[in-house]
Amino acid sequence: SAVAFRYGDKQALQISAALFSGELDAADTIENAAVSFAITPAEWIKVGVSAITDIGEGGMADAINEATANGDKYDKAAGLGAFAIATHGRFSLSAEYIAAVESMRLAGQETSSFQPSAWFLELACDIDNQWAVAARYEGSSEFLPEEMPETQFGLTLSFAATEFATVSLEQLYGKFDGDNSDRHITTATLAVSF
Repeated sequence: SAVAFRYGDKQALQISAALFSGELDAADTIENAAVSFAITPAEWIKVGVSAITDIGEGGMADAINEATANGDKYDKAAGLGAFAIATHGRFSLSAEYIAAVESMRLAGQETSSFQPSAWFLELACDIDNQWAVAARYEGSSEFLPEEMPETQFGLTLSFAATEFATVSLEQLYGKFDGDNSDRHITTATLAVSF
């Protein structure tokens, strides 16, 4: 369940705000909120910030629900994020960072306090009207450490087969902190829009 408000001036400003019931909330209650603010001060750059009342709703809900099902108590923590996108000709550079503003707690766990964060940096180039390539470098800290690598990097090659269909091939290499083995992920996708 959600209710959202959006305002957009394509030349400069975009604002959105939402109230919602997340995966960690009771189905009949609305306990969370999110806001975002983005501005385009020049044609070649866009920057923005965002906030959410419970960062656990962003990809950690399954792990938290599993812990609370075993009797642990979860104390939510707000999250803040920031992003920037710069373009020049055929090139674009994107960056984003998001983190909990304070430690999150799962009472009953051996490690009861953690403060997750994640970030990425991506450089993309449109080779021509059909082909594009992008290099990505990303990382995370205390964010599902058994599933998400501490650092990860790789390449994506995309081909616009038609006006409506794009084929992409991505290769990523992730390095985990601790005893977990490094991983290689190859992904092929077909995106169709209409």
